[in-house]
Amino acid sequence: MFPVCRLSSISKGQAFEHAVLLYLSYLGFFIRSTGGVGDGGIDFRGTWKPNKAIEPVPVVGQCKALSGKVGVHVIREMEGILCREEPGTLGAIVSEKGFSLISRKSCKSSKFPLLLVGFHPSLGGKLSEFWYNDLVQQLVPNLRIGFSFIKRGTSVTRVVHLIDPKF
Repeated sequence: MFPVCRLSSISKGQAFEHAVLLYLSYLGFFIRSTGGVGDGGIDFRGTWKPNKAIEPVPVVGQCKALSGKVGVHVIREMEGILCREEPGTLGAIVSEKGFSLISRKSCKSSKFPLLLVGFHPSLGGKLSEFWYNDLVQQLVPNLRIGFSFIKRGTSVTRVVHLIDPKF
């Protein structure tokens, strides 16, 4: 029998971050990893151009491979980061386990453009959540999402799709 190899929390976080950066590139994100000592709480930085109709939007983000849903403290942390960024910079938080109800409400009422993305590598890189506030809608006026569902045994998982209005 072979020994079970378990990733440390740092290795797990780095693997999740790598998967996020790769998958977000398919959604029009042009980002690079900035994580490490002295990163100011930012895991990635770059631009987002979700469709051909808009100019690229500057973005900073965090990847959260936590054991539970992201809480409101992470939203507040991102708001603090955005205070130091240029106006119009989008704050993106990507979570493996999703977002609590209070964190989604905090995103909706934030004075900063915030995007919350539920990303599960175990679903083949599909998005399970995609929350944003009115300020994101102003930066990306024709942003539209759709849903489909995957059934596995007795469970059903929602999958989110970005819809490009040009197609």
